[in-house]
Amino acid sequence: MSQNSDAFDSTNQDASVELTGSAGSASPEVIPGSSGRGVDGEQVVEEILADLKGEQSRSVSVELREVEPEVTTEEAEAWDVNHVVAEYATPYPASDGPRTANLKIGAQRVNGTVVMPGDEFNLNAILAPVTAANGYKSSGVVESGVTTDALGGGLSQIATMSYNAGFLGGMEIVEHKPHSRWFDRYPQGRESTYWEGQINVRWANDSDAPVIVEMWLDGSQVHTRLWGSDYYDVSTSTSDPYNFTASPTIRSTDEECISETGGDQGFTVDVNRTKTPPGGEAIQESWSWAYSGWPTVICE
Repeated sequence: MSQNSDAFDSTNQDASVELTGSAGSASPEVIPGSSGRGVDGEQVVEEILADLKGEQSRSVSVELREVEPEVTTEEAEAWDVNHVVAEYATPYPASDGPRTANLKIGAQRVNGTVVMPGDEFNLNAILAPVTAANGYKSSGVVESGVTTDALGGGLSQIATMSYNAGFLGGMEIVEHKPHSRWFDRYPQGRESTYWEGQINVRWANDSDAPVIVEMWLDGSQVHTRLWGSDYYDVSTSTSDPYNFTASPTIRSTDEECISETGGDQGFTVDVNRTKTPPGGEAIQESWSWAYSGWPTVICE
């Protein structure tokens, strides 16, 4: 039966949503559902069970019937995902060609991602594998507290934008990790790094409708929007930095050592979010992160 399983597949199509138009000026569109021809699953089970009991021959006969989509066009239209529920932008150094190339690839891969209610946004599943064959270039990253080059350098900015889309949109934060040191192009504490297979950005859609991520680059900024049903009322705040720590000094004999002047102190910061569903109670959340100081790196 497994060899002929395709014959039992229904040709109906569920209604869905997608972004149409160029990133930066796109908008959600409902893709209509359609009925198709398929079999009655319960009938198939009954026929097989009867055959196993010896009540029939080894052949099983089933009838094709009209099968309606599980998600109708009317239901998809009722999702009403034409609301911008989150929007954010961060600057990037356009003069860094390899890093910019990685940002463009990352934004193109993320753009148009649809996350259904109950499903997760998983950045690693979207970006990986981070290989030269997939167009990624080598650029600057922070590894073990110091600056070096690695394939996919700059993708942490895509991670930060993906995180903020979910965070500002009220999605359930499942996984993220801020940088070890703070980069002033990002909001303090409200950012994330990315390293394939080790550090990821994941958030779950706990709203009542699909959400769609839009992401693009203009001449100087990376932008993101989250489209959805405007389910949550979201407010956020960030504390002033506190618990300042001294900048460390690192001596390195690595052949690829990159010297740094350092000097900026480390600090801790708290990020708070309140999200309120329709007719529900406010959900208050808080995250804290301690940044290390920018090190003085001496190459020996």
